Amino acid sequence: MKFQYKEKEFQIKKMGHATIMIEFENIKLAIDPYRLKTDFHDVDFIFITHEHFDHFSLEDIKKIQVESTTFILPYSMKEKVKDMENVIFMNVNETKEIRYNGNLMRIKAIPAYNNSKKFHQKHRGWIGYLINIDGIKFYYTGDSDFIDEMKDIQTDFLFLPVCGQFVMDANEAANLCNEIKPEYAIPINYGELLGSINNAKELKENYEKTLILKDEHF
Repeated sequence: MKFQYKEKEFQIKKMGHATIMIEFENIKLAIDPYRLKTDFHDVDFIFITHEHFDHFSLEDIKKIQVESTTFILPYSMKEKVKDMENVIFMNVNETKEIRYNGNLMRIKAIPAYNNSKKFHQKHRGWIGYLINIDGIKFYYTGDSDFIDEMKDIQTDFLFLPVCGQFVMDANEAANLCNEIKPEYAIPINYGELLGSINNAKELKENYEKTLILKDEHF
């Protein structure tokens, strides 16, 4: 989907389960590529939130990376990717700044974990990303419940799970949206492996600024 926002033009693509692509004129990034249907070797930055198979897929990374691609990963995955090159590791709550092709990108690693479920434990150090590209903020929560560390986040675009089984459900997601009030909420993590479009529709019923994006590679 094409956006003209804050005097910038860019595209956001939802590609299946939980993959997001953000494309500016001079910078392209992918978050948690998984089950991609096509190869397109032109991604500048690949962000990985945690090591579960549906978020960290070497097969899909190989479909989109080029020699110069930079990878952003949780520090807790360091041993798992020790043979990978061009890697930036981030600890929880760490902030980094990168200049690329005239763009300024600021990245903050936000904790991502379950409150009472056992699937994404806080001590694992898994993360979501608050990515600021030239003043436009994108927050990808990763596989998480609505946690206290999210309450003060300010973002223009919020990518958040809604299926509920291993992550927040649509009701929790609506609570997060109403707490931090993003300009756009974009539901992910439904329909392919778990949940359905109804989870996304439930979020939209409870947060008006929800955009349900069509999968662009099916």
